[in-house]
Amino acid sequence: LATKASTFTHRSSVAYTTCRDRHVHCDGTRPCCTHCSSEARVCEYTPSRRGGLTRAELAARRAAKDRPSSTTGVRCCNDAGSLPGHTSTVTTPSSYHRDVWAHVLSNKARRGELEPLLACMRFIGSLYAKSDQATELGESVRLDIHTRGDLNPDPALAQCRLLYSIGTYWCGDRDTSRREMDAALGIAIGLGMHCREFTIENSGSGEDPVLAESLRTTW
Repeated sequence: LATKASTFTHRSSVAYTTCRDRHVHCDGTRPCCTHCSSEARVCEYTPSRRGGLTRAELAARRAAKDRPSSTTGVRCCNDAGSLPGHTSTVTTPSSYHRDVWAHVLSNKARRGELEPLLACMRFIGSLYAKSDQATELGESVRLDIHTRGDLNPDPALAQCRLLYSIGTYWCGDRDTSRREMDAALGIAIGLGMHCREFTIENSGSGEDPVLAESLRTTW
């Protein structure tokens, strides 16, 4: 049997507009395909609408990436110290807490009110850190809040006894925790912390939103 030779027709990846409109095969020869050459027509090619870059564009993009970046970009935030009127500072957790508490404790009268609360926070921190000083700090808080409680109950003392109740609960002292919770509740009700007016009056007519939220959250 005679074997018929197989022929493979090259499929062009492009087709000029003239050939496409006439539904004829286009060999894609550039600058003018065979059909257009034989009929003296002008070849017109419409670029693909599928997107993508040409080889020349890809080469240009790679060359741009290989070039060193310019040093005239956006100035880093750490350069603020070199600007007029700015000083270079390094922000650390300790500097944040130092600045915040410096603002809170700037008033000497409030410093005395907040001392039991600060002591209680140290006690809770020692429990979290499993410090050997936890027992000593807890006893210091107990003596401090009971001494001050007999003098002049205030919102900070209510917060302190509430936190101390939580701390003693963690330590397994349920009886003390219950007593401190009841004491904190008694102080809060006595001061009127459950009333909207209390928060407004004790936060500078609402001008100190942090303090106002602290009082609301306590209740």
